Amino acid sequence: RAGVGHRAREDHARAAHARELGNMASTDQFTSIVPTCNRPAELERCLRAIGALDGNGFCVLVVDNRPGGTATRDVALRYGAEYLAAPRKGANRARNLAARASRTAFLAYLDDDAVPDSAWLSELAREFDDASVMVVTGRVLPLSLDTEAARLAVRIGASVFDQPDRVVLDRSAPDWFERAAF
Repeated sequence: RAGVGHRAREDHARAAHARELGNMASTDQFTSIVPTCNRPAELERCLRAIGALDGNGFCVLVVDNRPGGTATRDVALRYGAEYLAAPRKGANRARNLAARASRTAFLAYLDDDAVPDSAWLSELAREFDDASVMVVTGRVLPLSLDTEAARLAVRIGASVFDQPDRVVLDRSAPDWFERAAF
């Protein structure tokens, strides 16, 4: 899962006002949140890719959904990420805990098994130049086609990838809610 959400209405209003003054959203206004659950190898691969992202100044926050050992914390700190232990299990609880702990206007979520493209964050940030944008998501592709499940996902999703790069969902479309709820 990869996506970006705006933190709160007040931050949205502040960001919209900044855009009116000519200040566009930039990566230094983002916290990249990575929930993880006892998968230090996957986390390391993800954090290595985050370290190669275009842009700079963004925060990285790793949320350990199974604290107890030191492996996850060690990987997070080795890559310069902040570390947060989640006392209650569940990826969504970890995401919500991280959102409350974040100090930036924009939140970018990545699962620990994701490997973002180098332009992932800067391209998502660019979408927030439009003051009406509150949420952005990107395509999630398999890292390899080694399994039947990955090949099937690509075949099923092929029609999705044939769409324009930017799809806008607003209340003017009759099925906006269904499409926005994914």
